[in-house]
Amino acid sequence: MIQNNKISDEILAIELQNDQNENTNLKAEIEKHSELKGIALFIYPKANTPGCTEQAKLFKEKHNEFVQNKYAVYGLSADNADSQAY
Repeated sequence: MIQNNKISDEILAIELQNDQNENTNLKAEIEKHSELKGIALFIYPKANTPGCTEQAKLFKEKHNEFVQNKYAVYGLSADNADSQAY
């Protein structure tokens, strides 16, 4: 749940797999980057589908803007890392 632009501890603790096939969670990723203002979550249902591809293009176009404003961008999907590699 998100309240007052804050993500709940329960969501931050959910175990995720990163692009290196290592287990992590959002809290650990945020703690690694204490210089950041925050994170932007790009949540999508399945890689390489028309809607997903359009959304991904928009995030790619805006990526530098996120970085310049000190935000990290994370994509969340049920797909494995190999199916999302480019």
